[in-house]
Amino acid sequence: MSLPIQSAKPPPFKYIYKSIPSMKPTRAQDDCSFSVVQQPRSVVVEAGAAAEMNCTLVPPKPLKNPDVVSVWYSRRIGNDVSGMEKITETDRLKGRFRLTWTEDVSSSTLHIHNLQENDMAIYHCRFFIFLFNPPCILDGNGTRLSVTESSTPENTTQHKPNQRAGEMTLYWNILLAVITVAIFTMAFLVCWHMGRRAVPLPISETPELDSKAGEDVTLHCRFKITSSFELQNIRLFWLLFRNGKRVRVHSYYNGTDSPEDQEEEFKDRTQLFLQQLSQGVTSLTLSNARPSDSGLYRCIIADNQDATIRETLLQVAAPYEPPQITALYNKEDNVLLQCKSQRGYPEAELTWQDANGNELTPSEPTEFLRTSEGVFQVLSNLSVSTNKDPIVCCSITHKVLLQHLTNCEKITGN
Repeated sequence: MSLPIQSAKPPPFKYIYKSIPSMKPTRAQDDCSFSVVQQPRSVVVEAGAAAEMNCTLVPPKPLKNPDVVSVWYSRRIGNDVSGMEKITETDRLKGRFRLTWTEDVSSSTLHIHNLQENDMAIYHCRFFIFLFNPPCILDGNGTRLSVTESSTPENTTQHKPNQRAGEMTLYWNILLAVITVAIFTMAFLVCWHMGRRAVPLPISETPELDSKAGEDVTLHCRFKITSSFELQNIRLFWLLFRNGKRVRVHSYYNGTDSPEDQEEEFKDRTQLFLQQLSQGVTSLTLSNARPSDSGLYRCIIADNQDATIRETLLQVAAPYEPPQITALYNKEDNVLLQCKSQRGYPEAELTWQDANGNELTPSEPTEFLRTSEGVFQVLSNLSVSTNKDPIVCCSITHKVLLQHLTNCEKITGN
């Protein structure tokens, strides 16, 4: 088929990537101007002794359960933050720790006794503040706990050398304490001034879930049931993170759903399932999934004493329309072609080929325009010679849906 030239003058051709319109900030983003100061930064104790570490809300604000829940995590020294584990869910500290909350200054203290060598780790605190919806989540910077061997009585012949060594140890401990206080003071002032949370802790492993536009999709939130978990005081929050914004998807507290907290795009499209709470599972079904629903979903589940976060990465795929080839203009013996396909998600691969299947290099990089519906329009330009009346093909490959569409046109100079 011969493809006529549309115009002798090139039209403006500039496409700019546009994201989905951002949602309004949540209340927590507006009002949660707190931070958490954790101390000490490090502590060294002998085996069999006890240690404690503390996290305090800055600026001070008297809070109590259930308005705030504090959770402590630990990770092995030398491991990155992906190895975090909740201390209430590990057998290593079972029966050897306790948590205390000081209401007037909103302070959480972790006490560990009968310390052992395998307790050496970096301990982090996390505060969940439920005065906001979604909850405000604040993390401490961590405390490094080192456990040394127990001291033993020495004989008289070793007394003087050991006394000298003890004096040197005392000197270095004092110096270390001075440095630690200076560092803590600087960190405290910085946190007070910035009003931001410290190093964010990891959430958990993030499973990925693919769905097709128009289908219903179910997201699962799994948590560990402990002996102190209070199912009757359950609070659930589902959030969506996309394009740097946080969107409220579904909220449940005070024994009922809270549809007034939902963003408009999720109204009448979500259903929460609580039948398996006693087994540590809750699920959220999202009906008629849209490409704009794609993003990172975070589930926050809490009672009055504990809280857990789980995440799922959802991708809602939509098929592309068959590619269309259009001649924009010709210049001497060359013609500029444009291939366009639209209404698909996520970004697809667009390629040009000649009649023999050899790949052709486009004149400029492929461009993507994202619409308000969250789908893409993909465009690519190719300059070809009309001397040999070539056949040119444009192909779209959608890897998620295993979709492959091709359109070929014979180009003439007429």
